[in-house]
Amino acid sequence: MRVSIFRGQIAAFAAVLLTACATKAPPPQGQADPDRAVAGLHAAWMSAPAETLYAGAPTGRGTQTRSRAFIRRQAQNLSFRHPRHVPTRWLLAVMAYEAKDPIDATRHLDTLLRLQPVHPEAVMLRTRIDLEEGNASHATRLLTSQVRVRPDHAGLRESLASAYFMSGDHKRALQALDSAETLGGAADRIAYNRGLIAEDQGNVEQARTFYEQALALSPNWRQPRARLDGLAGSPVQMNTPEAFAPPPPPLPQPPIPATALR
Repeated sequence: MRVSIFRGQIAAFAAVLLTACATKAPPPQGQADPDRAVAGLHAAWMSAPAETLYAGAPTGRGTQTRSRAFIRRQAQNLSFRHPRHVPTRWLLAVMAYEAKDPIDATRHLDTLLRLQPVHPEAVMLRTRIDLEEGNASHATRLLTSQVRVRPDHAGLRESLASAYFMSGDHKRALQALDSAETLGGAADRIAYNRGLIAEDQGNVEQARTFYEQALALSPNWRQPRARLDGLAGSPVQMNTPEAFAPPPPPLPQPPIPATALR
């Protein structure tokens, strides 16, 4: 079974801030502002070490930080109080994904997309999970539908290219990458993904050129180097964990898409 190894887009979500919160009407007296609560929970999540998924970690001052599991429970409680609050669902989905809990991430993403069907970041994460599980057909349908209403979103085009690649449709994958490039998609990812397609087609020299381009743009990125080593005679199997692009890094900013606050 073909496995997509396109680099994920979650790091791109870091550019989205809470700028729209300031224009929202204040919550009723006696109720906490869920936007502020989400920002606080995200800050706590980012300050808690990744290894504290189940227990607090020593801070060096005789106390303990809150564990990430505890912070997730707080976010879940917030969703009970505000079940239709899209930023809370988005935060819960990102937390669950980073905690390697795709089932819970999928549950929150599906709820979010029922509340707000046009949400490129949620669709990108939802279909990333699909592709990791080998469900390229569902990913393609969801991405194609989202692209119709957000044709200007480069990340959606890159994700769609990944779905086409996993399905073995090189022509459409390349077309989607061309669209992503036109819309300002990350040049290193696009070059790397073109290299994957060229390699899968047996065009070794073209693949080498694309991998070298990606490595020149991101010298510390392991995947282009691994593919170049493979072309040199140390093959990296395309259906093994070693071939996957690295997992997305934690979000350095509150993961609240502007579309969620309109």
